Amino acid sequence: MEEGVSISPWSSLVESRFSDNALSRVARGLHLQTMDSELDSLMQAVFQARRMRNKKAGPCTLPAEILAYIFECLQPYWPPLREHFDSEDAGFYSGWMSVTHVCSLWREVALSTPSLWSKPTLDILNLPHQYIPDILFRSQLTLLELKLDWEGDFDFITKDGGLNAWLSPSICRRARRLDIAADMDIVALVAARLPPSQDMAQLRELSVIVHGQDTLDLPVPFYNLSGLTSLSLHGCRAPWLSAVFSSHLTALSLAYNRSEDRPSYSDISTLMALLHSLGTLHWEDIVPISESAGGNVPAITFPKSLRQLTIHVTYEDLALDALNFISHIITPSRCSRNYNIPSLSEQSTSDMALIDNALGRLLPDFSFAQCDDIEERYLDLTISRVRVIGCPIASLQSASPCAQLAQPKSTFVTNGLDIPAFSWGAPPLSLNDYLSLLALEHLHSISLDVQTIRDLAKDNSWPCLLRSSGVHRIGVERPYMNSMYALLVKLLDALGTSYIRDPGDEPHILFPQLEVLALPLFEDEVEHRDLVVSLISLVHARREQRVPLRELVVPLSAASWSVWNTLRSTVRVSFIHYPMFTSPMTPESVP
Repeated sequence: MEEGVSISPWSSLVESRFSDNALSRVARGLHLQTMDSELDSLMQAVFQARRMRNKKAGPCTLPAEILAYIFECLQPYWPPLREHFDSEDAGFYSGWMSVTHVCSLWREVALSTPSLWSKPTLDILNLPHQYIPDILFRSQLTLLELKLDWEGDFDFITKDGGLNAWLSPSICRRARRLDIAADMDIVALVAARLPPSQDMAQLRELSVIVHGQDTLDLPVPFYNLSGLTSLSLHGCRAPWLSAVFSSHLTALSLAYNRSEDRPSYSDISTLMALLHSLGTLHWEDIVPISESAGGNVPAITFPKSLRQLTIHVTYEDLALDALNFISHIITPSRCSRNYNIPSLSEQSTSDMALIDNALGRLLPDFSFAQCDDIEERYLDLTISRVRVIGCPIASLQSASPCAQLAQPKSTFVTNGLDIPAFSWGAPPLSLNDYLSLLALEHLHSISLDVQTIRDLAKDNSWPCLLRSSGVHRIGVERPYMNSMYALLVKLLDALGTSYIRDPGDEPHILFPQLEVLALPLFEDEVEHRDLVVSLISLVHARREQRVPLRELVVPLSAASWSVWNTLRSTVRVSFIHYPMFTSPMTPESVP
Protein backbone atom coordinates (compact mmCIF):
# COMPACT_ATOMS: atom_id res chain seq x y z
CA MET A 1 0.00 0.00 0.00
CA GLU A 2 1.28 3.48 -0.86
CA GLU A 3 2.95 5.39 1.95
CA GLY A 4 0.79 8.13 3.50
CA VAL A 5 -2.54 6.53 2.65
CA SER A 6 -4.56 5.88 5.84
CA ILE A 7 -6.17 2.49 6.24
CA SER A 8 -9.92 2.55 6.99
CA PRO A 9 -11.02 0.35 9.87
CA TRP A 10 -13.55 -1.15 7.45
CA SER A 11 -10.71 -2.03 5.08
CA SER A 12 -9.03 -3.82 7.94
CA LEU A 13 -12.27 -5.69 8.59
CA VAL A 14 -12.52 -6.73 4.94
CA GLU A 15 -8.90 -7.82 4.98
CA SER A 16 -9.53 -9.91 8.06
CA ARG A 17 -12.47 -11.70 6.44
CA PHE A 18 -11.41 -12.04 2.80
CA SER A 19 -7.61 -12.44 2.81
CA ASP A 20 -5.89 -15.74 2.07
CA ASN A 21 -4.86 -15.89 5.68
CA ALA A 22 -8.49 -15.55 6.80
CA LEU A 23 -9.53 -18.33 4.43
CA SER A 24 -6.65 -20.63 5.31
CA ARG A 25 -8.85 -22.77 7.53
CA VAL A 26 -11.56 -23.12 4.84
CA ALA A 27 -11.37 -25.81 2.21
CA ARG A 28 -10.18 -24.33 -1.05
CA GLY A 29 -13.29 -25.47 -2.89
CA LEU A 30 -15.47 -23.46 -0.48
CA HIS A 31 -13.59 -20.16 -0.74
CA LEU A 32 -16.04 -18.51 -3.16
CA GLN A 33 -19.05 -19.78 -1.27
CA THR A 34 -17.62 -18.46 2.00
CA MET A 35 -16.78 -15.09 0.47
CA ASP A 36 -20.28 -14.80 -1.05
CA SER A 37 -21.77 -15.49 2.36
CA GLU A 38 -19.54 -12.82 3.87
CA LEU A 39 -20.58 -10.38 1.13
CA ASP A 40 -24.26 -11.03 1.86
CA SER A 41 -23.68 -10.28 5.52
CA LEU A 42 -21.71 -7.18 4.61
CA MET A 43 -24.46 -5.91 2.30
CA GLN A 44 -27.05 -6.42 5.03
CA ALA A 45 -24.89 -4.37 7.35
CA VAL A 46 -24.54 -1.64 4.69
CA PHE A 47 -28.33 -1.68 4.23
CA GLN A 48 -28.78 -1.28 7.97
CA ALA A 49 -26.25 1.54 8.04
CA ARG A 50 -27.97 3.36 5.16
CA ARG A 51 -31.31 3.00 6.93
CA MET A 52 -29.86 4.47 10.12
CA ARG A 53 -28.30 7.26 8.06
CA ASN A 54 -31.60 8.06 6.27
CA LYS A 55 -33.39 8.44 9.59
CA LYS A 56 -31.16 11.44 10.23
CA ALA A 57 -31.85 13.08 6.86
CA GLY A 58 -34.66 15.36 5.61
CA PRO A 59 -38.28 14.48 6.41
CA CYS A 60 -37.24 11.19 8.01
CA THR A 61 -36.32 13.18 11.12
CA LEU A 62 -39.98 14.13 11.61
CA PRO A 63 -42.20 12.29 14.08
CA ALA A 64 -44.20 9.48 12.50
CA GLU A 65 -47.47 11.33 13.11
CA ILE A 66 -46.25 14.37 11.15
CA LEU A 67 -44.96 12.22 8.31
CA ALA A 68 -48.33 10.42 8.12
CA TYR A 69 -50.09 13.78 7.99
CA ILE A 70 -47.87 14.86 5.07
CA PHE A 71 -48.83 11.68 3.22
CA GLU A 72 -52.48 12.43 3.92
CA CYS A 73 -52.12 15.94 2.47
CA LEU A 74 -50.52 14.42 -0.62
CA GLN A 75 -53.44 12.08 -1.37
CA PRO A 76 -55.89 14.48 -3.08
CA TYR A 77 -53.14 15.90 -5.31
CA TRP A 78 -51.66 12.57 -6.42
CA PRO A 79 -54.41 9.95 -6.71
CA PRO A 80 -53.87 6.52 -8.24
CA LEU A 81 -54.80 6.30 -11.92
CA ARG A 82 -55.57 3.56 -14.43
CA GLU A 83 -54.77 4.64 -17.97
CA HIS A 84 -56.81 2.10 -20.00
CA PHE A 85 -59.75 -0.10 -19.14
CA ASP A 86 -59.83 -2.15 -22.35
CA SER A 87 -56.41 -3.74 -22.17
CA GLU A 88 -54.87 -6.50 -20.09
CA ASP A 89 -51.68 -4.47 -19.75
CA ALA A 90 -53.50 -1.30 -18.71
CA GLY A 91 -51.12 1.30 -17.40
CA PHE A 92 -51.41 1.98 -13.68
CA TYR A 93 -49.88 4.85 -11.73
CA SER A 94 -49.92 4.26 -8.01
CA GLY A 95 -49.90 7.97 -7.15
CA TRP A 96 -49.42 8.76 -3.48
CA MET A 97 -48.97 5.05 -2.69
CA SER A 98 -45.50 5.39 -4.22
CA VAL A 99 -44.32 6.73 -0.86
CA THR A 100 -44.23 3.12 0.35
CA HIS A 101 -41.30 2.50 -2.01
CA VAL A 102 -39.12 5.50 -1.12
CA CYS A 103 -37.45 4.12 1.97
CA SER A 104 -38.16 1.62 4.72
CA LEU A 105 -39.15 4.30 7.24
CA TRP A 106 -41.70 5.87 4.90
CA ARG A 107 -43.07 2.43 4.12
CA GLU A 108 -43.33 1.55 7.79
CA VAL A 109 -45.19 4.78 8.59
CA ALA A 110 -47.57 4.45 5.64
CA LEU A 111 -48.40 0.80 6.24
CA SER A 112 -48.96 1.30 9.96
CA THR A 113 -51.42 4.20 9.55
CA PRO A 114 -54.87 2.69 8.81
CA SER A 115 -56.47 6.06 8.08
CA LEU A 116 -54.22 6.50 5.03
CA TRP A 117 -55.90 3.47 3.46
CA SER A 118 -59.46 4.20 4.54
CA LYS A 119 -59.87 7.95 4.81
CA PRO A 120 -59.22 8.90 1.16
CA THR A 121 -62.04 8.16 -1.23
CA LEU A 122 -61.17 4.98 -3.12
CA ASP A 123 -61.88 5.51 -6.82
CA ILE A 124 -62.68 1.90 -7.61
CA LEU A 125 -62.31 2.27 -11.38
CA ASN A 126 -58.80 3.64 -10.93
CA LEU A 127 -57.64 0.99 -8.47
CA PRO A 128 -56.99 -2.53 -9.79
CA HIS A 129 -58.93 -5.13 -7.84
CA GLN A 130 -55.61 -6.82 -6.99
CA TYR A 131 -55.12 -4.04 -4.42
CA ILE A 132 -58.24 -5.03 -2.47
CA PRO A 133 -56.49 -7.47 -0.06
CA ASP A 134 -53.73 -4.95 0.69
CA ILE A 135 -56.20 -2.12 1.31
CA LEU A 136 -58.41 -4.26 3.54
CA PHE A 137 -55.40 -5.42 5.54
CA ARG A 138 -53.76 -2.01 5.85
CA SER A 139 -56.98 -0.19 6.74
CA GLN A 140 -57.57 -2.79 9.47
CA LEU A 141 -61.13 -2.36 10.80
CA THR A 142 -61.66 1.26 9.73
CA LEU A 143 -64.50 2.02 7.33
CA LEU A 144 -64.02 2.82 3.65
CA GLU A 145 -65.10 5.60 1.31
CA LEU A 146 -65.91 4.30 -2.19
CA LYS A 147 -66.33 6.26 -5.41
CA LEU A 148 -67.56 5.18 -8.85
CA ASP A 149 -67.37 7.88 -11.53
CA TRP A 150 -68.10 6.82 -15.11
CA GLU A 151 -69.35 8.69 -18.18
CA GLY A 152 -68.69 6.01 -20.79
CA ASP A 153 -70.60 3.08 -22.26
CA PHE A 154 -72.49 0.72 -19.94
CA ASP A 155 -71.46 -2.49 -21.73
CA PHE A 156 -67.84 -1.39 -21.75
CA ILE A 157 -67.57 -0.83 -18.01
CA THR A 158 -69.40 -4.03 -17.11
CA LYS A 159 -66.61 -5.97 -18.82
CA ASP A 160 -64.11 -4.58 -16.31
CA GLY A 161 -63.16 -7.52 -14.13
CA GLY A 162 -62.50 -5.43 -11.07
CA LEU A 163 -65.94 -3.81 -10.85
CA ASN A 164 -67.63 -6.90 -9.43
CA ALA A 165 -64.80 -7.37 -6.94
CA TRP A 166 -65.13 -3.83 -5.62
CA LEU A 167 -68.91 -4.17 -5.40
CA SER A 168 -68.74 -7.42 -3.46
CA PRO A 169 -70.81 -7.61 -0.24
CA SER A 170 -67.68 -7.79 1.92
CA ILE A 171 -66.52 -4.41 0.57
CA CYS A 172 -69.95 -2.75 0.63
CA ARG A 173 -70.48 -3.74 4.27
CA ARG A 174 -67.37 -1.75 5.20
CA ALA A 175 -68.42 1.35 3.27
CA ARG A 176 -68.91 4.51 5.30
CA ARG A 177 -69.42 6.68 2.21
CA LEU A 178 -70.56 5.79 -1.31
CA ASP A 179 -70.27 8.25 -4.22
CA ILE A 180 -71.78 7.33 -7.59
CA ALA A 181 -71.72 9.55 -10.69
CA ALA A 182 -72.90 7.70 -13.80
CA ASP A 183 -75.83 6.91 -16.06
CA MET A 184 -78.85 5.29 -14.45
CA ASP A 185 -77.88 1.86 -15.84
CA ILE A 186 -74.68 1.93 -13.78
CA VAL A 187 -76.51 3.28 -10.71
CA ALA A 188 -79.01 0.42 -11.01
CA LEU A 189 -76.14 -2.06 -11.34
CA VAL A 190 -74.62 -0.81 -8.08
CA ALA A 191 -78.01 -0.92 -6.36
CA ALA A 192 -78.47 -4.54 -7.40
CA ARG A 193 -75.12 -5.48 -5.83
CA LEU A 194 -75.82 -3.84 -2.48
CA PRO A 195 -76.30 -6.14 0.51
CA PRO A 196 -79.61 -5.88 2.37
CA SER A 197 -80.05 -2.53 4.12
CA GLN A 198 -79.57 -4.12 7.56
CA ASP A 199 -76.08 -5.17 6.43
CA MET A 200 -75.27 -1.59 5.37
CA ALA A 201 -75.62 -0.14 8.86
CA GLN A 202 -72.13 1.41 8.64
CA LEU A 203 -73.03 3.56 5.62
CA ARG A 204 -73.30 7.20 6.68
CA GLU A 205 -72.94 9.21 3.47
CA LEU A 206 -74.50 8.60 0.05
CA SER A 207 -74.09 10.73 -3.07
CA VAL A 208 -75.73 9.79 -6.37
CA ILE A 209 -75.38 11.92 -9.51
CA VAL A 210 -77.29 10.61 -12.52
CA HIS A 211 -76.11 11.92 -15.88
CA GLY A 212 -78.73 13.11 -18.34
CA GLN A 213 -81.46 15.68 -18.83
CA ASP A 214 -84.25 13.99 -16.87
CA THR A 215 -84.93 13.43 -13.20
CA LEU A 216 -85.21 9.66 -12.72
CA ASP A 217 -86.37 7.49 -9.85
CA LEU A 218 -83.60 6.26 -7.59
CA PRO A 219 -83.39 2.43 -7.59
CA VAL A 220 -85.45 0.89 -4.79
CA PRO A 221 -82.54 -0.72 -2.84
CA PHE A 222 -81.38 2.78 -1.86
CA TYR A 223 -84.73 3.69 -0.28
CA ASN A 224 -84.17 1.77 2.96
CA LEU A 225 -80.71 3.11 3.86
CA SER A 226 -82.03 4.65 7.05
CA GLY A 227 -78.74 5.28 8.87
CA LEU A 228 -77.45 8.06 6.62
CA THR A 229 -76.25 11.36 8.05
CA SER A 230 -75.49 12.90 4.63
CA LEU A 231 -77.51 12.44 1.44
CA SER A 232 -76.96 14.02 -1.97
CA LEU A 233 -79.20 13.20 -4.96
CA HIS A 234 -78.69 15.00 -8.27
CA GLY A 235 -80.74 14.09 -11.31
CA CYS A 236 -82.68 11.48 -9.36
CA ARG A 237 -85.32 11.36 -6.65
CA ALA A 238 -86.65 9.15 -3.90
CA PRO A 239 -90.15 9.11 -2.40
CA TRP A 240 -90.47 11.93 0.12
CA LEU A 241 -91.45 9.55 2.92
CA SER A 242 -88.89 6.84 2.20
CA ALA A 243 -86.55 5.73 4.97
CA VAL A 244 -83.54 7.28 3.24
CA PHE A 245 -84.82 10.67 4.48
CA SER A 246 -84.14 9.73 8.07
CA SER A 247 -84.08 11.81 11.22
CA HIS A 248 -80.31 11.19 11.39
CA LEU A 249 -79.60 13.38 8.35
CA THR A 250 -77.44 16.41 9.10
CA ALA A 251 -76.75 17.34 5.46
CA LEU A 252 -79.16 17.03 2.53
CA SER A 253 -78.61 18.11 -1.09
CA LEU A 254 -81.28 17.56 -3.74
CA ALA A 255 -81.07 18.77 -7.34
CA TYR A 256 -83.66 18.02 -10.00
CA ASN A 257 -83.25 18.31 -13.71
CA ARG A 258 -86.27 19.57 -15.60
CA SER A 259 -89.23 17.74 -14.08
CA GLU A 260 -93.00 18.06 -14.28
CA ASP A 261 -93.39 16.01 -11.12
CA ARG A 262 -93.23 18.82 -8.57
CA PRO A 263 -93.83 18.19 -4.87
CA SER A 264 -96.66 19.80 -2.96
CA TYR A 265 -96.32 22.16 -0.01
CA SER A 266 -97.60 19.39 2.24
CA ASP A 267 -94.86 17.06 0.93
CA ILE A 268 -92.19 19.57 1.88
CA SER A 269 -93.78 20.37 5.23
CA THR A 270 -94.05 16.69 6.16
CA LEU A 271 -90.44 16.05 5.17
CA MET A 272 -89.13 18.99 7.20
CA ALA A 273 -90.99 17.72 10.25
CA LEU A 274 -89.02 14.45 10.03
CA LEU A 275 -85.51 15.91 9.71
CA HIS A 276 -84.84 16.76 13.35
CA SER A 277 -81.03 16.86 13.02
CA LEU A 278 -80.65 18.65 9.69
CA GLY A 279 -77.94 21.32 9.69
CA THR A 280 -77.32 21.97 5.98
CA LEU A 281 -79.88 21.90 3.16
CA HIS A 282 -79.23 22.56 -0.54
CA TRP A 283 -82.07 22.45 -3.06
CA GLU A 284 -81.84 23.06 -6.77
CA ASP A 285 -84.86 23.41 -9.08
CA ILE A 286 -87.23 21.93 -6.50
CA VAL A 287 -90.22 24.25 -6.25
CA PRO A 288 -93.46 22.99 -4.71
CA ILE A 289 -96.75 23.56 -6.45
CA SER A 290 -99.60 25.16 -4.56
CA GLU A 291 -102.59 22.98 -3.79
CA SER A 292 -104.72 25.93 -2.69
CA ALA A 293 -106.92 28.00 -4.94
CA GLY A 294 -105.82 31.59 -5.40
CA GLY A 295 -102.18 30.86 -4.60
CA ASN A 296 -102.68 30.97 -0.82
CA VAL A 297 -100.15 28.62 0.75
CA PRO A 298 -99.23 27.81 4.34
CA ALA A 299 -95.91 28.67 5.92
CA ILE A 300 -93.37 25.84 6.08
CA THR A 301 -91.31 25.53 9.25
CA PHE A 302 -87.82 24.16 8.67
CA PRO A 303 -85.94 22.21 11.38
CA LYS A 304 -84.66 24.11 14.42
CA SER A 305 -81.23 22.55 13.88
CA LEU A 306 -80.83 24.10 10.41
CA ARG A 307 -77.85 26.46 10.04
CA GLN A 308 -77.36 26.73 6.25
CA LEU A 309 -80.12 26.82 3.62
CA THR A 310 -79.48 27.20 -0.11
CA ILE A 311 -82.26 27.23 -2.69
CA HIS A 312 -81.24 27.66 -6.32
CA VAL A 313 -83.73 27.81 -9.20
CA THR A 314 -82.63 28.04 -12.84
CA TYR A 315 -85.86 27.83 -14.87
CA GLU A 316 -87.54 31.18 -15.52
CA ASP A 317 -91.05 29.72 -15.63
CA LEU A 318 -90.54 28.65 -11.99
CA ALA A 319 -89.28 32.06 -10.85
CA LEU A 320 -92.57 33.44 -9.54
CA ASP A 321 -93.48 30.20 -7.75
CA ALA A 322 -89.96 30.09 -6.31
CA LEU A 323 -90.22 33.63 -4.94
CA ASN A 324 -93.57 32.78 -3.37
CA PHE A 325 -92.11 29.56 -1.93
CA ILE A 326 -89.09 31.09 -0.24
CA SER A 327 -91.25 33.85 1.25
CA HIS A 328 -93.24 31.19 3.13
CA ILE A 329 -90.21 29.45 4.65
CA ILE A 330 -89.64 29.85 8.39
CA THR A 331 -86.08 29.10 9.53
CA PRO A 332 -84.27 29.38 12.88
CA SER A 333 -82.80 32.82 13.57
CA ARG A 334 -79.22 31.47 13.37
CA CYS A 335 -79.77 29.90 9.93
CA SER A 336 -77.98 31.55 7.00
CA ARG A 337 -80.05 31.59 3.82
CA ASN A 338 -78.96 31.91 0.21
CA TYR A 339 -81.74 32.16 -2.36
CA ASN A 340 -81.06 32.41 -6.08
CA ILE A 341 -83.94 32.61 -8.54
CA PRO A 342 -83.89 33.48 -12.25
CA SER A 343 -85.12 36.69 -13.82
CA LEU A 344 -88.83 37.23 -13.45
CA SER A 345 -90.22 37.06 -16.97
CA GLU A 346 -92.34 39.78 -18.51
CA GLN A 347 -95.45 37.69 -17.88
CA SER A 348 -94.60 37.27 -14.22
CA THR A 349 -93.98 40.95 -13.59
CA SER A 350 -97.56 41.73 -14.64
CA ASP A 351 -98.66 40.31 -11.30
CA MET A 352 -96.80 42.85 -9.19
CA ALA A 353 -99.18 42.36 -6.27
CA LEU A 354 -97.92 38.80 -5.76
CA ILE A 355 -94.30 39.94 -6.02
CA ASP A 356 -94.89 42.79 -3.58
CA ASN A 357 -96.53 40.44 -1.09
CA ALA A 358 -93.73 37.87 -1.37
CA LEU A 359 -90.96 40.43 -0.87
CA GLY A 360 -93.01 42.04 1.88
CA ARG A 361 -92.85 38.75 3.80
CA LEU A 362 -89.26 37.92 2.91
CA LEU A 363 -87.16 41.08 3.23
CA PRO A 364 -88.08 42.17 6.79
CA ASP A 365 -87.27 38.66 7.98
CA PHE A 366 -84.09 38.68 5.89
CA SER A 367 -82.85 41.76 7.75
CA PHE A 368 -83.65 40.39 11.23
CA ALA A 369 -86.45 42.93 11.80
CA GLN A 370 -88.26 40.69 14.30
CA CYS A 371 -85.19 38.92 15.69
CA ASP A 372 -84.36 39.49 19.36
CA ASP A 373 -80.86 38.01 19.44
CA ILE A 374 -79.37 39.09 16.08
CA GLU A 375 -78.89 42.57 14.63
CA GLU A 376 -78.19 43.50 11.03
CA ARG A 377 -74.65 44.83 10.59
CA TYR A 378 -73.72 44.64 6.89
CA LEU A 379 -75.78 45.31 3.78
CA ASP A 380 -74.80 44.47 0.20
CA LEU A 381 -77.26 46.04 -2.22
CA THR A 382 -76.89 45.74 -5.97
CA ILE A 383 -79.24 45.87 -8.91
CA SER A 384 -79.88 42.12 -8.63
CA ARG A 385 -78.74 41.13 -5.14
CA VAL A 386 -79.53 41.96 -1.55
CA ARG A 387 -77.42 40.44 1.19
CA VAL A 388 -77.78 41.18 4.87
CA ILE A 389 -75.25 39.92 7.41
CA GLY A 390 -76.22 39.84 11.04
CA CYS A 391 -74.30 39.23 14.23
CA PRO A 392 -75.48 37.81 17.56
CA ILE A 393 -76.14 40.68 19.93
CA ALA A 394 -74.05 39.08 22.67
CA SER A 395 -70.93 39.23 20.49
CA LEU A 396 -71.48 42.92 19.72
CA GLN A 397 -71.89 44.36 23.20
CA SER A 398 -68.18 44.58 24.03
CA ALA A 399 -66.80 45.05 20.52
CA SER A 400 -65.99 48.32 18.80
CA PRO A 401 -67.40 48.91 15.29
CA CYS A 402 -64.04 48.07 13.73
CA ALA A 403 -63.66 44.93 15.84
CA GLN A 404 -67.13 43.80 14.80
CA LEU A 405 -66.03 43.75 11.18
CA ALA A 406 -63.06 41.52 11.95
CA GLN A 407 -64.70 39.03 14.30
CA PRO A 408 -64.83 35.33 13.30
CA LYS A 409 -66.93 34.78 10.19
CA SER A 410 -68.48 31.71 11.82
CA THR A 411 -70.50 34.00 14.08
CA PHE A 412 -72.19 35.76 11.15
CA VAL A 413 -75.67 34.92 9.90
CA THR A 414 -75.83 35.71 6.18
CA ASN A 415 -79.05 36.07 4.22
CA GLY A 416 -78.80 36.60 0.47
CA LEU A 417 -81.30 36.93 -2.37
CA ASP A 418 -80.14 36.97 -6.00
CA ILE A 419 -82.53 37.85 -8.82
CA PRO A 420 -80.58 38.51 -12.05
CA ALA A 421 -81.76 41.68 -13.77
CA PHE A 422 -83.91 41.20 -16.86
CA SER A 423 -82.28 44.21 -18.53
CA TRP A 424 -79.41 46.37 -17.33
CA GLY A 425 -81.07 49.43 -18.81
CA ALA A 426 -84.56 48.99 -17.41
CA PRO A 427 -85.02 45.87 -15.28
CA PRO A 428 -88.65 44.97 -14.55
CA LEU A 429 -87.73 44.33 -10.92
CA SER A 430 -85.34 46.50 -8.95
CA LEU A 431 -84.56 45.45 -5.40
CA ASN A 432 -83.87 49.10 -4.69
CA ASP A 433 -87.64 49.66 -4.88
CA TYR A 434 -88.07 47.52 -1.75
CA LEU A 435 -85.43 49.23 0.40
CA SER A 436 -88.10 50.43 2.82
CA LEU A 437 -88.83 46.80 3.78
CA LEU A 438 -85.33 46.22 5.15
CA ALA A 439 -84.35 46.86 8.75
CA LEU A 440 -81.51 49.37 8.52
CA GLU A 441 -81.26 50.85 12.01
CA HIS A 442 -78.30 48.75 13.24
CA LEU A 443 -76.21 48.68 10.08
CA HIS A 444 -72.49 49.26 10.40
CA SER A 445 -71.35 48.85 6.79
CA ILE A 446 -72.96 49.18 3.36
CA SER A 447 -71.75 48.04 -0.05
CA LEU A 448 -73.36 49.32 -3.24
CA ASP A 449 -72.89 48.94 -6.97
CA VAL A 450 -73.08 51.92 -9.30
CA GLN A 451 -76.40 50.79 -10.82
CA THR A 452 -78.00 50.96 -7.37
CA ILE A 453 -76.49 54.42 -6.88
CA ARG A 454 -78.06 55.41 -10.18
CA ASP A 455 -81.49 54.11 -9.15
CA LEU A 456 -81.31 55.69 -5.68
CA ALA A 457 -80.61 59.05 -7.28
CA LYS A 458 -83.20 58.63 -10.03
CA ASP A 459 -85.97 57.68 -7.59
CA ASN A 460 -84.77 60.09 -4.88
CA SER A 461 -84.63 57.19 -2.44
CA TRP A 462 -81.76 58.59 -0.38
CA PRO A 463 -84.07 59.70 2.48
CA CYS A 464 -84.92 56.03 3.10
CA LEU A 465 -81.31 55.54 4.21
CA LEU A 466 -81.67 58.13 6.99
CA ARG A 467 -82.62 55.16 9.18
CA SER A 468 -79.03 53.91 8.83
CA SER A 469 -77.59 56.51 11.16
CA GLY A 470 -75.03 54.09 12.63
CA VAL A 471 -73.21 53.28 9.39
CA HIS A 472 -69.43 53.73 9.73
CA ARG A 473 -68.26 52.31 6.40
CA ILE A 474 -69.46 52.49 2.80
CA GLY A 475 -67.86 50.71 -0.15
CA VAL A 476 -68.64 50.72 -3.85
CA GLU A 477 -68.11 47.74 -6.14
CA ARG A 478 -65.96 48.15 -9.21
CA PRO A 479 -68.09 49.06 -12.28
CA TYR A 480 -67.96 46.70 -15.23
CA MET A 481 -68.04 49.59 -17.74
CA ASN A 482 -65.86 52.70 -17.76
CA SER A 483 -68.84 54.91 -18.57
CA MET A 484 -70.36 54.05 -15.18
CA TYR A 485 -67.67 55.82 -13.16
CA ALA A 486 -69.58 59.06 -13.58
CA LEU A 487 -72.32 57.61 -11.34
CA LEU A 488 -69.95 57.89 -8.37
CA VAL A 489 -70.58 61.64 -8.45
CA LYS A 490 -74.21 61.01 -7.50
CA LEU A 491 -73.10 59.14 -4.37
CA LEU A 492 -70.64 61.87 -3.37
CA ASP A 493 -73.28 64.54 -3.82
CA ALA A 494 -75.78 62.54 -1.74
CA LEU A 495 -73.32 62.03 1.12
CA GLY A 496 -72.85 65.79 1.42
CA THR A 497 -76.57 66.66 1.29
CA SER A 498 -79.19 66.84 4.06
CA TYR A 499 -82.55 65.13 3.53
CA ILE A 500 -85.99 65.10 5.12
CA ARG A 501 -87.43 61.65 5.69
CA ASP A 502 -91.01 62.60 6.59
CA PRO A 503 -92.88 65.90 6.18
CA GLY A 504 -92.29 68.14 9.15
CA ASP A 505 -88.94 66.53 10.07
CA GLU A 506 -85.71 68.46 10.36
CA PRO A 507 -83.21 67.84 7.55
CA HIS A 508 -80.40 65.42 8.39
CA ILE A 509 -77.24 64.46 6.59
CA LEU A 510 -76.87 60.83 5.52
CA PHE A 511 -74.81 58.54 7.73
CA PRO A 512 -73.67 61.00 10.43
CA GLN A 513 -71.21 58.42 11.82
CA LEU A 514 -69.63 57.63 8.45
CA GLU A 515 -65.85 57.35 8.80
CA VAL A 516 -64.57 55.27 5.88
CA LEU A 517 -65.51 55.56 2.20
CA ALA A 518 -64.12 53.12 -0.39
CA LEU A 519 -64.25 54.22 -4.04
CA PRO A 520 -63.14 52.18 -7.10
CA LEU A 521 -61.12 54.92 -8.81
CA PHE A 522 -59.33 52.99 -11.54
CA GLU A 523 -59.26 55.58 -14.33
CA ASP A 524 -56.92 58.52 -14.95
CA GLU A 525 -57.56 61.58 -12.83
CA VAL A 526 -57.81 63.90 -15.84
CA GLU A 527 -60.79 61.92 -17.14
CA HIS A 528 -62.78 62.50 -13.96
CA ARG A 529 -62.54 66.18 -13.14
CA ASP A 530 -66.18 66.26 -12.00
CA LEU A 531 -65.50 63.36 -9.66
CA VAL A 532 -62.46 65.10 -8.17
CA VAL A 533 -64.43 68.30 -7.60
CA SER A 534 -67.29 66.37 -5.95
CA LEU A 535 -64.85 64.49 -3.72
CA ILE A 536 -63.25 67.71 -2.47
CA SER A 537 -66.68 69.25 -1.91
CA LEU A 538 -67.82 66.19 0.05
CA VAL A 539 -64.84 66.25 2.40
CA HIS A 540 -65.35 69.94 3.15
CA ALA A 541 -69.16 69.68 3.44
CA ARG A 542 -69.06 66.91 6.02
CA ARG A 543 -66.30 68.64 7.93
CA GLU A 544 -68.35 71.84 8.12
CA GLN A 545 -71.34 69.87 9.42
CA ARG A 546 -69.12 68.23 12.07
CA VAL A 547 -69.52 64.73 10.64
CA PRO A 548 -66.12 64.46 8.93
CA LEU A 549 -64.81 61.57 6.90
CA ARG A 550 -61.80 59.92 8.51
CA GLU A 551 -60.50 57.75 5.67
CA LEU A 552 -60.74 57.30 1.92
CA VAL A 553 -59.90 53.84 0.55
CA VAL A 554 -58.90 53.73 -3.12
CA PRO A 555 -57.03 51.36 -5.48
CA LEU A 556 -53.26 51.36 -5.68
CA SER A 557 -53.55 52.42 -9.30
CA ALA A 558 -54.95 55.78 -8.15
CA ALA A 559 -52.00 56.56 -5.86
CA SER A 560 -50.62 59.12 -8.32
CA TRP A 561 -53.74 61.31 -8.32
CA SER A 562 -52.77 64.84 -7.33
CA VAL A 563 -56.00 65.37 -5.37
CA TRP A 564 -54.60 63.31 -2.50
CA ASN A 565 -52.03 66.02 -1.82
CA THR A 566 -54.94 68.41 -1.36
CA LEU A 567 -56.98 66.14 0.92
CA ARG A 568 -54.29 64.53 3.07
CA SER A 569 -54.39 67.35 5.59
CA THR A 570 -58.05 66.59 6.39
CA VAL A 571 -58.56 62.90 5.65
CA ARG A 572 -56.43 59.77 5.60
CA VAL A 573 -56.00 58.15 2.16
CA SER A 574 -55.32 54.40 2.01
CA PHE A 575 -54.27 52.55 -1.14
CA ILE A 576 -55.23 48.89 -1.43
CA HIS A 577 -55.56 46.03 -3.89
CA TYR A 578 -59.18 46.80 -4.62
CA PRO A 579 -61.39 43.69 -4.96
CA MET A 580 -62.49 42.80 -8.47
CA PHE A 581 -66.09 41.74 -7.83
CA THR A 582 -67.03 43.14 -4.44
CA SER A 583 -66.34 46.10 -2.21
CA PRO A 584 -63.58 46.17 0.42
CA MET A 585 -66.16 46.83 3.13
CA THR A 586 -67.68 43.34 3.18
CA PRO A 587 -66.58 40.99 5.99
CA GLU A 588 -65.01 38.66 3.41
CA SER A 589 -62.66 41.45 2.32
CA VAL A 590 -61.34 42.02 5.83
CA PRO A 591 -58.11 40.05 6.46
